[in-house]
Amino acid sequence: MIGEKIRFVLCAAFMLSGLLIMLGAAIGNFRFRTALNRMHAAAMGDSLGKLCLLIGLMLYQWGGTVEAKLLFILAFFWMAGPVCSHMLCEFEVTTNELMKKEKEVKKDADSV
Repeated sequence: MIGEKIRFVLCAAFMLSGLLIMLGAAIGNFRFRTALNRMHAAAMGDSLGKLCLLIGLMLYQWGGTVEAKLLFILAFFWMAGPVCSHMLCEFEVTTNELMKKEKEVKKDADSV
C-alpha cells in the first residue's frame, strides 16, 4: 500500500518534470534568435523531457513487459533525436550565407 503511493508520487514527479522541461524548451524556441540556438534548446529539452516522461511511465506500468518496451523506445529516441538535430543544424550551416556573420563556423576535412 505504501509502496504504491511512493511509486505514484515518483511517477507524477517524473512526468511533471518532463512536461516542465519540454515547456521550457518550447519557450526557448521563441526566445532565441538564431536557428542553431533554437535547435539546441529544442534538442536538449526534448531529450531530457522524454527521459523523464518515459521513466514516469515505466514507474506507472511496473511489473510487466511494458517497461522493456518503453526502455527500447527511450533508447531509440535517444539515438535518433540527436542525430536528426545534428543533421538539421548541419543543413542550416551549409545553406545559410549569413552564418559567418552570426557564428564562427569551422570547416572540417570530414564535413561536406
